[in-house]
Formats: sequence, structure tokens, C-alpha cells
Amino acid sequence: MSTVQQRPNVQNSASSSIKIVRIITAIQVIRLAGIQLFIKGQAGIFPSYFAYPFGIGDLFIGLFALPIAYMLRTGGTRKYALVIAWNSVGLADLLFASTVASYGGLNPTIITDLQTALVVVPVSMLLHVVTIALLITKPLKQFFSESSV
Repeated sequence: MSTVQQRPNVQNSASSSIKIVRIITAIQVIRLAGIQLFIKGQAGIFPSYFAYPFGIGDLFIGLFALPIAYMLRTGGTRKYALVIAWNSVGLADLLFASTVASYGGLNPTIITDLQTALVVVPVSMLLHVVTIALLITKPLKQFFSESSV
């Protein structure tokens, strides 16, 4: 009897958590602003070894943000694996870009673009971490494993 009563709580928890994950995932569409890396690379403001690889990473994450958020309305192990991989790639892209910028001597150039360097990048990193943390909770693991496809 107690398992029957716990079941709705787990479903409610998963339902609210999946809504949060979908919203956070959709917010990552802001990564489309990575197009500015290509523009600054073409203008010679950022070196090409920085602008193009990380611009591609940002565009990839931004382009797939809304389709992945939409896809998450239903569960499934493949969808779970995809969203974990997508978030991991997005976080790795930001961490690697920050590392290259720091060690490559780009800080003075990037710091001139304070909004991106000091606001958007850390917020995007945090959103990826929060999403991954939510995805590895028990209710969401159950949600994705119990759903088919």
C-alpha cells in the first residue's frame, strides 16, 4: 500500500523536475550568440584558433537546445543519453574555451566583452551543471527508464 502512495509523489517530482530541465535546456538557445565568435574571428579581434572551434560548439548547443527541450516531454533511455551527452558537450565546450582564453592570453580581448565573458558563460555553465544534477536524480532516472523509446 505504501508503494502505491509513493508512486504519485515520484511522478509529481519527476514531472516538476522534467519541466525545470526542459526550461533550462530551452534557455541554452542563447548559445546561438556564439555567432559573434565567428564575426570577431573574421574581424581579427579573436584569433581563429579560438573563434571558430568554440563558435561551432556554441552554435551546435544553441541550435539543438529547443529540439532537445521539446523532445524531453516524454521519456526514454535514448533521450536520457542524448540530453546527458548534449549537456556534457556544452559544458566541456565552455570549460575548454575558458581554459584556452586564460592560457592563450586572450583575457584582455575577451574581458572587453564583459557581458559574454562575465555573465553569459558562467550562467550557461551553471545551467548545464544544474541540468545534469537534476537528470541524475532518482525520479528523473525512473521517468526516463520507465518510458519507452
